[in-house]
Amino acid sequence: MARLLSCRLSACVAVSIIISLVTPVSAEVGTVIPAGNSPYQAVYDSSTNKIYVTNSADSSVSIISDSANAVVATLTVGRLPWNIVYDSGKGTIWVANAGSNTISVINDKTNGVIKTINTGSFPDPLAYDSGKGEIFLAGPGSINQSSVLIINDTSYSTIGTLNVNGGIVGCAYDSNKNEVFFACRTNSNSSVVVVDDRNDSIVSSISLANYVQSIVYDPKRGEVFVACTYDSVYVISDSTNQVTATITVGNSPQDITYDSSLGEIFLVNAISIAD
Repeated sequence: MARLLSCRLSACVAVSIIISLVTPVSAEVGTVIPAGNSPYQAVYDSSTNKIYVTNSADSSVSIISDSANAVVATLTVGRLPWNIVYDSGKGTIWVANAGSNTISVINDKTNGVIKTINTGSFPDPLAYDSGKGEIFLAGPGSINQSSVLIINDTSYSTIGTLNVNGGIVGCAYDSNKNEVFFACRTNSNSSVVVVDDRNDSIVSSISLANYVQSIVYDPKRGEVFVACTYDSVYVISDSTNQVTATITVGNSPQDITYDSSLGEIFLVNAISIAD
């Protein structure tokens, strides 16, 4: 399967590394697949073996076959589609359209948009809770908002809200403990806030020294990996909610994703070349 990595800076050089059992190893680029303008984020659909890529400048999503390594369809969604998540329980893809204040829900069998949900302004990070069939949408209100909407994936209705400390830049669902980890930051600090999905309450807040960028959960090891600026990735144990390791990586890590088949973490490092 082609691994798609995107850079979140307007002018940058992106390089990727692989963290295998917290040890970096080298990798090679296989196939380069053209998508739309300004591809931002990708998600893999394990049911259909397709990759969905948000094209932020095109208001579209490219659908890529992992066997053909080619785009098989392009869907129109809302403006500035950024974050994207796969709902394995319903076979749907959820796209947060930051520029149109909506979520587009895509059926992975028909590859059509089946629902458009209105949200607060600037919706962005998403996480899918497979235990309860819920979508956590962070950010409605403003780019730095600390509010979270909880959406039922059957009725497509908002069933709850919660607030965390700081602007949310990423979230990840812990399927072992039924918790959601939110990567948050303010002008003065960064933290990972842990929420119990049974009552949507905060159970822990983990302070980090560096500026958080993105977050991913490793179910095999029961660990959360948090990419931060200043060349570091923090490893958090979901049993203790404490940092157990800090991994030094390349310059300015931006995005991070988990490979369940190999038990590896893929990390994008972006080196800014803008003035």
